[in-house]
Parts: sequence; structure tokens; C-alpha cells
Amino acid sequence: MRIFLAVCFGPSKLHVHLREAPKKEMNIPQPRFLLRDPNAKKPTSIYCHLRFNNDRIVFATGEKIHPNEWDSGKQRAINSKKFPHNSELNIWLDKIDSEIKSIFRSFNLDNVSPTADLIKNKINERIFKKTTSRIPSLIDFIASYIKECTKIKNPNTVRTYITTFKHLKSYAKFHSINLDYSSITLDFYNSFVDYLTHDLSLSQNTIGKHIQVFKTFMNEATDRGFNKKMDFRGRKFKRLAEPVESIYLNLEELERIRGLDLTQSPSLERVRDLFLIGCYTGLRYSDFIKIKPENITVEGQGQYLEMLTQKTSQRVVIPLKPIVLEILKKYGGIIPKPLSNQKMNQYLKVIGKQAGITNKILVTRTKAGIRSEKLIPKYELIHTHTCRKSFATNAFRSGLSTLSIMKITGHKTETQFFKYVRITEQENASNLINHEFFKD
Repeated sequence: MRIFLAVCFGPSKLHVHLREAPKKEMNIPQPRFLLRDPNAKKPTSIYCHLRFNNDRIVFATGEKIHPNEWDSGKQRAINSKKFPHNSELNIWLDKIDSEIKSIFRSFNLDNVSPTADLIKNKINERIFKKTTSRIPSLIDFIASYIKECTKIKNPNTVRTYITTFKHLKSYAKFHSINLDYSSITLDFYNSFVDYLTHDLSLSQNTIGKHIQVFKTFMNEATDRGFNKKMDFRGRKFKRLAEPVESIYLNLEELERIRGLDLTQSPSLERVRDLFLIGCYTGLRYSDFIKIKPENITVEGQGQYLEMLTQKTSQRVVIPLKPIVLEILKKYGGIIPKPLSNQKMNQYLKVIGKQAGITNKILVTRTKAGIRSEKLIPKYELIHTHTCRKSFATNAFRSGLSTLSIMKITGHKTETQFFKYVRITEQENASNLINHEFFKD
């Protein structure tokens, strides 16, 4: 404490006063809430940014949101009839804002000029109820994170997380090592990939999927302040991938499927009709099985399907072809009762075979580090995702503009879109044969 001596001279006496020096209060900073990736196509982490004196603190709030649901001006989630679930998120962000300001007020009252580390410790104690001594191990964190995900993520995604975690634990046991954040180096990556390749005999794309999931675990641990080792974000710590022969069905093949008499097999008939709805709307399985009468609107002479997609929360408006309207009318204005994705994929192969879609496709696979080629009947490669590829390819071949198709499929970039367009070399040559360039 600083004391000032004040001397005052009066007419006959000398007056001495001791008084305390005025406190120099630190300005209370305004927390700013920003998205980790404002241009992300999926939910991204919300970070809190603080600036005080010459220090800067950035920490993850522990929450994610799709950029479409974020108001960057207000630095809060959009809370509306469209996004009613965001009210609780905003309450949490308001709590963080309030607690931070309270922390700084306390330091002002105590006449303390805190360091960045001291502020971080207080934030952990008062907001996240944790201290650095209670950081969970990598294995414990992944286990708890998967448990969290069971409540908010697609069950198929959670199953993939569980499988990756199982392989990670079996790898650690196989090598008799204790995996933790500091263990995640490029040497670990090479060793883990080798284990998945040669000890588990997995295909290259399956290995790539597990690497991607593992990086998701590490990103989450990093966002929450548990992990400080960044090797996993290096260029060589990459997801392995090889091209997969992904088919589409042309209009003639779709007509053959449409023309099948499946009245003696109601389950096959329902799957066929659902599949055709997907092929003529370009929707994902998770979306076309949820079409409701209220999604259908009439404008002028046409009818449109309007809905918010499940995966990307993107609004799409799709003109409906007469065949889709016929199918909906057949089932009383609603979609046929859906089957599980797995069961539908099984039935689609039966339907494709009955429709005579039996031409052979050369499929290349790398498994256990060995590359092989095999001719497979086309019907064996049909699954629910063939719908989107068929829609995109047939629309593109018919002459619709790329931008118009992307408005329906929801792709943000042409690079993403053209991964869905499947035109063989022979089809490309056939399309070009009548071009002026090849006539001279």
C-alpha cells in the first residue's frame, strides 16, 4: 500500500495528514466470442477472446455451433423459431461473460494486477470447475467424449468413434505402452497405421477413417485445453485415402428399376420407391426418409420440396418430378415406410439384379497393404448414397448448370460437387464425338 504525506500550513499550526494513495484500477475487458472457423460447413468450436493490459487469453467454451446459426455481430447464437435450441447456449455464453467480469472486479477490489496464468486458473476454477492438476488422461478423455457424443451425434458416428477407440486401446496393449497426449507424435502415427494395416489387415480407406476420427478426438482435447502437443496437425499426420469406384445409375437404368413389378414383395417395392425419390431429389438417405406433407409446397404450375437438411442444416428447395409425385400419391401423400439404411442397401442389390444391372465394374482396393483389382457386377455396388450421385450426374449430363444443381444438392464448392459427378471415360468420349472439334 502506498501512503502519501500531506503537509498543510495554517495561520498558527502545522497540520500533517496521512492518506492512502488512490488505487489504479484495471479496466475490465469485454469478452469476445468468435468461431474457430466461421466458414466451416459443419459445427465449429466457439472460442472466448480476452485482451487486458498487454496480455491476450483465448480459450474454448466447450460448445460448438454451425456458422449458419451464429450472429457474428452480437457474438451469440441465433435464437429464433428456426433455432429454438440455441437459447441454452446463449445462457452459457452469458454466464462465461459474467464470471469473467466478476473475476476482474475481484482483482480490482484486492488491488491486484493479475498475470494471464492467474486469470486462466480463475477461469478454470469458477467457470469450468477444473484445475490443471485434474486434466484427464488421453484414454479417459476419449471415453468421456464418446459418452457425451451418444446424446448429440448420429448413432452411426458414435459406433465409428467406439471402433476407433477400441483399435487405439488394442494398439496400446499390443505394444505395451501408456498412450497420453505427449505420446502423439509422427512416430506414433506411423506405428499406428502399420498396426492397422498389417496386424488388423484393414483397407486403406478404413484406416484413413480411423485416423480422421482420432484427429477429431485430439482436436476436442486441444479445444478443451487438455492437449498442448500439436504434432497431429502436421502435414504428414494425414488421413490415408484411395479412390473408390462409386457408381451412378443412368436414366435408362432407373427406368428399368421403376418398371419392375414388385407387388409380390411389398418390402422390395417400398425400398425401390424410396430409392427413386432419392434419385430424383438428390437428398441423402437421412433426409428423404423424413419427407412430410408439409415439406411440399405449390407455386404456379409446379410443386416443390422444401426442407432443412439434417447433416448441414441447409435449406433446399427442389422442383418435384412427376414420378416423385406419383410415388407420394401411391402412398397417400406420404413417403413409403422407411427401412434401416443397412437393410435398404441389402434390398437395393436384389432390386438392381432383378433390373438386369449386371455389367461388370473394375474395383481397386488396398487391404493389409496389398493392392488388388476385381470385376464386380454393378448391382452389388448400389446403395442409398447412389441416389445423390445419380441425381448429380444425370442432372449434369442433361445440361443443367452446375450452380443450379448445387443449390439442390447443397454443395458449397464445385470441387465438392464434382466428386459426385460420375461420368466414365466412354461416356465422356460419346458426349464429345459430335463436337465440332472432332469433326474436322
